[in-house]
Amino acid sequence: MDLDEDRETMGLLGHTHQNGIYKRYVQPFLAELVGTTLFLYVATMSHTISGLSPLAQGFVFVVLVGSLGHISGAHFNPAVTLAALLCGAIRIIPAVTYVGAQVTGAVLGAALCRGSMKNTSYISIGGGALRVYTNESYTNESVSHQQQFVVDSGNAVVVEMMLTTLLILCILMTAIDTKGKTLMAPLTIGFAIGAGAFAGSSTTGGAMNPVRAFGPAVAFTTFDDTVWDNHWIYWVGPFSGSILAAIIYRLFLAHDDRRLLFKKIN
Repeated sequence: MDLDEDRETMGLLGHTHQNGIYKRYVQPFLAELVGTTLFLYVATMSHTISGLSPLAQGFVFVVLVGSLGHISGAHFNPAVTLAALLCGAIRIIPAVTYVGAQVTGAVLGAALCRGSMKNTSYISIGGGALRVYTNESYTNESVSHQQQFVVDSGNAVVVEMMLTTLLILCILMTAIDTKGKTLMAPLTIGFAIGAGAFAGSSTTGGAMNPVRAFGPAVAFTTFDDTVWDNHWIYWVGPFSGSILAAIIYRLFLAHDDRRLLFKKIN
């Protein structure tokens, strides 16, 4: 998508610079709030269907990016916003408001999931929350229920970092890069989310998104406060992956206007 000189890139699909506080700040904030709420609602509710939650997450992301991308860029993920900031695709003030909307939307979406079920049903799916079972937090019952392996915290960080790197590189190359932008971006991003969620399902759950873990943890904590065990992994891993992807992109893969190295080499 070509941008005029008086426009600025705001996220995944590009957001036209608009005069007025509403269109520049309020409307994108609301788009991030609504989009993250709906994403978390689908992500948590889909835990009722064993093994198919990654598909639901990928599908709903395709829909949300296609629907709201022209307003906010459709981040719905602080790790995406961080990468966009590092790559010059969003400014600091909008980035801060985006993260606020994402955190709020995640809690709201998870709370709506809780309000959509009886307590027994909600507890049976663990509130749709993600967990990492390390040697210190291991319980046979919980690991059997979640169908996850016991892993070291370091291994879990690497999993989240690598899966997030995959997702962020996909976003940068298909939706932010000047030359690589494509109308297929929503589909490729949805596939990346589904693939990552499947790949991480037996270790971390494949969050790739700090608020994907945060919202359900807040909603489920009244039933089981151990949901916060190892929760830090879902922040350190995705943010590390976001930074790694941004470095790879800015140094080597970006188009000339964003690439920092080898600009004069054909």
